[in-house]
Formats: sequence, structure tokens, C-alpha cells
Amino acid sequence: MFKLKPFILGVALAFAFSTSITFAGGAASGGASEVTQVMNNGELIAATSKQAQLVAGQIRDYTSQVNQYVTMVQNLKNLPVAVVAATLKPYKETLRDLGDLYRAVDDVYVAGGQAYSTYERRKAEMANMNMSYDQYLNMETLLAASKGGQYKVQYEKDIAALKKLQDKATTLAGMDSQINAVSGNVEGLQLLAQQNQIMAGELMELNSQLLKKSAQEAADKELQMKVLERQIKEQTELNAMKVKSNQATMKAINNGGKYKVEEKRKKLFEGL
Repeated sequence: MFKLKPFILGVALAFAFSTSITFAGGAASGGASEVTQVMNNGELIAATSKQAQLVAGQIRDYTSQVNQYVTMVQNLKNLPVAVVAATLKPYKETLRDLGDLYRAVDDVYVAGGQAYSTYERRKAEMANMNMSYDQYLNMETLLAASKGGQYKVQYEKDIAALKKLQDKATTLAGMDSQINAVSGNVEGLQLLAQQNQIMAGELMELNSQLLKKSAQEAADKELQMKVLERQIKEQTELNAMKVKSNQATMKAINNGGKYKVEEKRKKLFEGL
């Protein structure tokens, strides 16, 4: 019913197939470089978001057709209520599935656009600073942990955008029964499911790396603070010991009072 042009479908399928090979580790090519992987992830997000937008439109169109059929049956006269209910039952179930799928697909489209913008900005920053992905990640987590402020806000915002897309992709990936129920009438849905499945796996791995890095930086900062606190405590105790030692020394010299030079001299020369 909703036919994709053969050329467009072929290109989209080729993209999904090539990205699945790339992200599987690239046995034939030896694996993508860090920058290439970042670019591939960004392209995958962009392609999946665009496909989600297309499929959301297809779902709307098919929902409209099913609703028209339901209305037509409901308007038929001289049909027993039980017959009408039995006839419409599968179509109402289809409408529920379509509603659930539309919300899930639209969520992937919206979150995908936000995540793609995040990816493009990070990719541009990496290129401008001539940094590898690991170097960039180390820098941003260090700045977020040590300086906080805008660095921390932006870092957490980026993580949230990528995590949101991961959650939406995971939700859609878990809707196999609804997808199988309507995919015959929404042709772009199967391709979207394939792309979405790959993207969900990539985002899960990426977000895991980001969270581990953030946790490590936080742990390192906490350790540094503990070391600093211990050093301050030791220095304070040392200073107190020095003061106490100096006081004891002065007390011994003065024999508990002020050292009187003339009095000591007289005692020294007594009897001479």
C-alpha cells in the first residue's frame, strides 16, 4: 500500500547492512578508526531518525484508512450489534497497535534529531581540536569533574540526549508483536526496526563508556580530595607538634619563667 521506490529502498537496505558490518567489528576491514566510528554512529542516527519520520507518516495514513473502514461498518444499518462488534474487533486491535507504534516511532524521530545535533557538535569540536575520540572524552570528563559549571552542564546534557535516544530505541525494539502485526501495511517499518536495533546496541555501548568514564573521573576526584585532606591533616598535626615542642623548649630554658640575665650573673659570681 505504501510503496517505497526500489532505488531508495535498496540504498537504505545497503546502508543498514553496511553499518551492521562496520559496527560488528569490521573483520574484513580491521575495524573503523575512532573518527570514522563517530561519523558512522552519527550517520546511523541520522538515517534512523529520517526513516522514523517516514514511517510515522505511513502509520498516520494507514490509521486514517482503518478508521474510515471502522466508521463505514459502524454506519451500516440492519446489522446485529454482535456482528458489528465481532467484525470490528481485529481492526480496533490494529488501531491500538498503530497508536502504540506511532508514539514509539515519533519518539525515536524526535530523540534522534536531538542526538544527531549532539553528535555533529561533538564531531566538529574533535576536528577543531585535532583530538581522537578518547582524547576528547578524557578532556570533557576531566573538565566536568574538575571545573564543573558550564562544562558539567554540557557534558550531562550530551549524556542525557544520547541516553534518551537509547531508551526510545530500546522501547521500539521491544515492540516485535505490534511491528509484525502491521508491517505488511507499513512497508518502511521493517527497515526502521532493523536500523533501530543496530542503533540501540551502539548507543548502549557508547553510553556505557560515557558513564564508566564519568564514574572513573568522579572516583579519581574523590581520591584526590581524600589525599589532599589527609595531607592537610598531617601538616596541621605536624605544626601543632612543632608549636608544642617550641613551648616545651622555652619553658625548659626559662625554668618556667622569664630568663633574668643579671640575676644569673650575680649567682655565677657569688663568693668571688
